[in-house]
Amino acid sequence: QGIEQAETPLTLYLRLGNLLLRQGRPAEAQEVYSELTRSNPRSEDAFVGLALAHIAQLPDLQALRTEWATQALRSALRLNPNSTAALAAQGDLMTALQRPAEAATAYSTALASRTAGSGDDTALRLRLANALAAAGRWDPALQEFQRVAIANPSDLGLQMALGNAYRASGRSQQALAQYRRINQLDPAYPFAYTKQGELLDELGQPDQALAAYQAAAAAAADNADAVFTLAAAYRKRGLTAEAIAAYEAGLALDPTREG
Repeated sequence: QGIEQAETPLTLYLRLGNLLLRQGRPAEAQEVYSELTRSNPRSEDAFVGLALAHIAQLPDLQALRTEWATQALRSALRLNPNSTAALAAQGDLMTALQRPAEAATAYSTALASRTAGSGDDTALRLRLANALAAAGRWDPALQEFQRVAIANPSDLGLQMALGNAYRASGRSQQALAQYRRINQLDPAYPFAYTKQGELLDELGQPDQALAAYQAAAAAAADNADAVFTLAAAYRKRGLTAEAIAAYEAGLALDPTREG
């Protein structure tokens, strides 16, 4: 709906637009932010939000939405040339357009624009790391993944991101060490065991790989993915009875599973 009362707090509508984006409703967010840019033309956040709403709708009307998002970000940066949010959104636009080198440049600029004490930069650094990786710049990408992992030692998802980056960049031993480190942090985390199994299979160590798959299923007996992965590992090794038992256990957890 339009903004009918001039006295309505800008922050409430910005919050509404943000919530709509987070709920996967970018067209509605676009309406909110479009109205905000008209009623509050000095709000850089409104223009950034409008850009993000267009980015979230790509590749629909790609040429037009790219132009609209670019125009909105230019408006934001005219209002504040050091707008971290606008610079980061430029990175998001380049990422959506599959231009990772330009995305990395934008994210780097956004990080440089941040002032001391401006809060946690984990999310922005992770976007930079992923852009660098997509551009094939593995050395700086790994530095960023490492920095994020060190800053968030108890965040298993970020620790896994580092392990996955090692693996994707061909650093198998470092990846294996990282996955094992994760299971030292949390012995009940099945996904790191599964990644160990996949990597050990790739390295030609099937017995150790099988032990890792078994550890994943043991750590999370109610996790259907871990159990089905173990079943597939048994079948691959010709262990038919074990594979049948594991498939039956997996189907008991998830009867709708296909494939």
